[in-house]
Amino acid sequence: MSAGHWRDPAPGALPARHAAERVNAKAGQRGFMLVGLLAGVAITAVLGAVLVNSLYQLNRAGSDGGAHLAVATAVRTSTRWLARDAQRAETTTVPDGGAPVSTGAFNWTDEIGPHSCSYALDGTNLARTCDGATVVAARGVSSLQFTRSGGLVTAGYTITATGRPDVSETVVLNLSIRSD
Repeated sequence: MSAGHWRDPAPGALPARHAAERVNAKAGQRGFMLVGLLAGVAITAVLGAVLVNSLYQLNRAGSDGGAHLAVATAVRTSTRWLARDAQRAETTTVPDGGAPVSTGAFNWTDEIGPHSCSYALDGTNLARTCDGATVVAARGVSSLQFTRSGGLVTAGYTITATGRPDVSETVVLNLSIRSD
């Protein structure tokens, strides 16, 4: 090629001055991609932390809900049995006007015959023995007490969720018996 003649660059090739600009543009893009990558990692970390915290709280709420449900079920079951037996009762073993006692029985007679249902703690279970058959009326029970004033028997106890001493409910029932 002779001097002064322009030579066509190869297809796809850039003149030298454009090649330098292209290298600088690529270097700038690489820097931008690194910043974008770091921002993406930071956002992902924040979202991950929020997700982990939310899952922890959801799990905690689920276990709290289970503990509260267990206590509520035990309260409902035990109060239903006590109220039913006291409502039928004609007599009780709880002394009238005496000091609190840890056991109580309700007695009545119907068309089938005489019945007696007693309540006492068996470890941490509120045991109901009715006509010789014992069932657990509630689990996790502490400090069972019965008092009586005339035809009114008061039963008091606390139910605590298994393994969760912070989840408990104190029950105080005023039960009316028919007569003594």
